Amino acid sequence: ERRVGALAKKQGIGKKLDDAGHFVWRDGILVEAMQKGYWLLLENVNLCPASVLDRLNSVAEHDGFLLLSEAGTQDGENNEQAHRIIRPHKNFRL
Repeated sequence: ERRVGALAKKQGIGKKLDDAGHFVWRDGILVEAMQKGYWLLLENVNLCPASVLDRLNSVAEHDGFLLLSEAGTQDGENNEQAHRIIRPHKNFRL
């Protein structure tokens, strides 16, 4: 519980605007766990909305990934704009 609180504070969860009042995307605990190979325990996940469970299912599949369409776009192949895709670290566990 302390770890989650520390991560939330570190990442500024709840602060969604920059100094100019613009929306700023900040990676959350799931993205950090996926990138760094942490274990993530989700209690009462069965109570999540179906849209959240769909995202988690794509992460849990073989060769799964997380598509972050809410984070905007970034340069992809051939300088085309693409949504950010997070592939889990080999040690990531959900």
